[in-house]
Amino acid sequence: RQMAQYDAIVVGAGHNGLVAAAYLARNGLSTLVLERSDRIGGACITRELIPGFKISAAAQVLGMLRQRIIEDLELERHGLKYHFREPEIFVPFFDGRHVFFYADGHQTMQSIAEVAPRDAAAFAKFDEYTARIARIVGGFMLQPQPSISRFAAAFTGSDGPDMLNCALFASVGDYLERFFASDYVKGPMAYGAMSGSAASPWAPGTAFSKFYHAASELAGRFGCWAIAEGGMGSITAALARSVRASGGKIRLEAPVAQLLTTDGRISGVVLENGDELRASVVLSNADPKATLLRLAPKDAVADDIRAKVAGLRTCGSGAKINFALAELPDFAALPGKSLGPQHCGGIMIAPSLDYFEDAWDDGKRGIPSVRPFSQMIIQSATDPSVAPEGRHTLSLWCHHFPYKLAAGDLDAEREKLAERMTDLLTELAPNFRNSVLAREVFVPVDIERVYGITGGQIFHTELMPDQVLWNRPIPGYTGHGDVVPGLYLCGAGTHPGGDVNGAPGHNAARAVLADMAKAQLELV
Repeated sequence: RQMAQYDAIVVGAGHNGLVAAAYLARNGLSTLVLERSDRIGGACITRELIPGFKISAAAQVLGMLRQRIIEDLELERHGLKYHFREPEIFVPFFDGRHVFFYADGHQTMQSIAEVAPRDAAAFAKFDEYTARIARIVGGFMLQPQPSISRFAAAFTGSDGPDMLNCALFASVGDYLERFFASDYVKGPMAYGAMSGSAASPWAPGTAFSKFYHAASELAGRFGCWAIAEGGMGSITAALARSVRASGGKIRLEAPVAQLLTTDGRISGVVLENGDELRASVVLSNADPKATLLRLAPKDAVADDIRAKVAGLRTCGSGAKINFALAELPDFAALPGKSLGPQHCGGIMIAPSLDYFEDAWDDGKRGIPSVRPFSQMIIQSATDPSVAPEGRHTLSLWCHHFPYKLAAGDLDAEREKLAERMTDLLTELAPNFRNSVLAREVFVPVDIERVYGITGGQIFHTELMPDQVLWNRPIPGYTGHGDVVPGLYLCGAGTHPGGDVNGAPGHNAARAVLADMAKAQLELV
């Protein structure tokens, strides 16, 4: 049994684990990252679907990764490149109309005016109000988990109470209906809230995820999104280079079987092969349930904490489908097989709030949605390196596919979903079905199996107000050495939350360094 000693061991080479490791290594700590699979990246990876076609297998867009992290860890020097989505969003509707959303609000208003003139004028007010709330939410991402009072105090001015109410208690449906009358606007603008929630658009609290996702930032641009050149794996590849450049080590095919304790404190890990590795602190990029209910010894976690963790909502409802295509989709709403703006940003199936409601009506009963809502990316449209010349890749997330099916065979339902999404896309782009060269489908059970994420919930736990901010990972705990001494959760299940964000890793590393500095002062 091998024995080794490190200042810090990080369990999991997902993006947050790598962010944490890079910060610790840059601050002089001997740091080892342990990854169970044969590649770095977790769910932020690029791989081949079929020879010559590279796809972002799970996560598919860049935008939530905080700019300070990109700069601190010198990710661009380590190879990170990206292209801003322009336009941001294209929405083809089943009635043959379409709308574009741009980074430039005036362009967006011009596009909306073609389908919903009254709502075009309202968009500027909506955009400004949403951005104000999003900036407050985003301002807490690289800070320690806020208290209720500290969060509330950030909403100042005469409309502060209303903005706070919108952030924590409003449904996304009610919030959007304050500004808009047309489904052509309400549908697409609801997507950012619905993608992180297994809920109705009328459920109180669903607006929070809208503001969370509206806090995206990149290169000084707020509320924008980008395509990572080479796929999402290029982000974690740059992070790994940053870790190694600072002296950190990454060990692949090293699955952790259990956390080790000494005198009630986490003191290392034991691998599945029996190797024991000791460390002053252990950080876990795994989700809270995997870390505290499976990796941690039962007697290390208090019963009341175990009960709270077990009660977290972690059942995913999103499915990922990746396609290799012979040609670009020829959308009926904006015809053309040649590359155009309709191919270059996010492409949404989000026609109305009722459409979201119908999808949820199926999902809440354990039935895969008959007509899922979706956002897709044609990576090859702006990054030709991922497909052979003249060929293309398309990746999409769609909802809802319940983690627990009420009935039916999983394999059969998975194939039905692939057919259903192919049919929907062919409704919108009649050439789509005949252009498909290959496809693969990952439903929540697959995501759990492949990526080790409990329930296949890509954000580790739902992004709803009772599971974010001072409630993340659980009420009263940050997950940074307070659940079990010596153990720091650094994954998406901690503040601030999911997406390829990096903030959970940053915050955990910051907590480790602060606690070590405090301990050193106490020793002196």
